[in-house]
Amino acid sequence: QTLINSNAEVNAQDSKGHIALMFACTAGHEKIVQTLINKGADVNAQDSKRQTALMFACAAGHEKIVQTLINKGADVNAQDSEGQTASTLASEKGHEKIVQTLINNHADVKAQALHYADLQQKKMKSKNDLFNFVKGNMHPLLGSIRSCGLLDSVRFLRVMLSLCESSYQDAFPKNIIGVGSGLGFLEKCFELMGEVNVKCYDRDPSNNFVPVEQAEFPKDIEKCLPDDCSNCVLVSGYPQGFLGPVLSEFIRRGGEMLCTTVEGGLFSDIHADCEDNLDVLNEGIKALRKKNGEFFQVKLSEYSIIAPPSYIQFYNWPSSVKQSMFESQELKSLCFDIDS
Repeated sequence: QTLINSNAEVNAQDSKGHIALMFACTAGHEKIVQTLINKGADVNAQDSKRQTALMFACAAGHEKIVQTLINKGADVNAQDSEGQTASTLASEKGHEKIVQTLINNHADVKAQALHYADLQQKKMKSKNDLFNFVKGNMHPLLGSIRSCGLLDSVRFLRVMLSLCESSYQDAFPKNIIGVGSGLGFLEKCFELMGEVNVKCYDRDPSNNFVPVEQAEFPKDIEKCLPDDCSNCVLVSGYPQGFLGPVLSEFIRRGGEMLCTTVEGGLFSDIHADCEDNLDVLNEGIKALRKKNGEFFQVKLSEYSIIAPPSYIQFYNWPSSVKQSMFESQELKSLCFDIDS
């Protein structure tokens, strides 16, 4: 209110086209939404992806704000750059009451149904592709993944299918940066989740599952990391060194999420001995710990006489991703928080 009284422009846009009303709708601030609208906020303004305040409110599940926007003339059938509408976004997130409100206010149900059917078809194809890929690389006798240690292929597949479901709910960024990728097996799984962009780098690339560019770390960090990493996930399958400096620079450029497969743990002797400076890796993990996300792992193999248990670890991931795994009948007994 103070800013508005000081003649702040209520329809000013940031670099991505967002206006204050969109942020208020996402956060669920009903009074602020009403104040902004009363002061002239454009309820049909579109950001760089052509998304509107109504779409943000629907995706976030704020029923009262949705009704307020509709009452003030929000277009219930506006489409973003991918053809999604407020009703399709609400439907994807499971907000049934909001969907009904939109229908009652003349939302195009046919468009919603067609989009939903198309989305389900794409998701099913991604899951089938993941299933065939993992099963196709399973050792016929051991049940493990070829060239990926002793991890249990069934456990690994269940984790990947859960991540695929989360991917189609836009729960995590669609840009994956693989470092120390080796064969690129983990990164290939991400790529199969649909509309996920994967870039992989390694000292000795094999180009087996995905194209892997040759890179020496840390001197080639500039080659591997975009200037803005805020919409990226850093991935490392069984890191064999240099994760520390890459993670540190990734965080400095705005990156916040890490996924890695490990034997024993990220700081076990198997991985720690490969790092030139373990303190750099430790500081990177501490920096992620200051974020508000979840830190958890799923056990992919048990202890054996030749190797410690394997895990897939998630650092600073959304709670929805963690919840889907911790509540899974097949995975919940294998899921653990990562101790700080």
